[in-house]
Amino acid sequence: DSPTDDKKFKVLLEGIARLKGIRQKQAPAFSLALFKRTVKSIDAKTVAGLRDRVVLLLGFTGAFRRSELAALNVEDLSFSEEGLIVNLAKSKTNQLGAAEEKAIFYSPEMKLCPIRTLQAWVQRLDRTTGPVFVSFRKGERLTERRLTDRHVNIIVQRYLGTKYTAHSLRAS
Repeated sequence: DSPTDDKKFKVLLEGIARLKGIRQKQAPAFSLALFKRTVKSIDAKTVAGLRDRVVLLLGFTGAFRRSELAALNVEDLSFSEEGLIVNLAKSKTNQLGAAEEKAIFYSPEMKLCPIRTLQAWVQRLDRTTGPVFVSFRKGERLTERRLTDRHVNIIVQRYLGTKYTAHSLRAS
């Protein structure tokens, strides 16, 4: 038998890792110029383009985790003249669901404004409750099916390139 399969050995290694720490793989950051150019190039006249633009803009400006974006509901959004307040029910660092809010502000540039783009998306959803980010069928028919965090990652890679991940929105 391999000594590395021994339970005592695994416990020892876990203790060492807790004491010394382990280096995590860092998500690569992209440049602001690349991000702006990419977002501006997305055709927001299509359902997919509008949704994907919102995912990128909101993820970047709010430094959201992909799981937080996927879990957003329409009722978690509070729009005002000053900006947007996003209420997060739970997150990786907020497992118990304590009140947590993120503030997002307007951008002077229309194509890069996360709030105006999100408002257009919510208007397209035509509902006041349920998931913010959903999938759609052919013919751009929206469904009730929530996007998964994996889909959020795919959207980021589709537009920014395969070397980036959804966590690159936070890292950048």
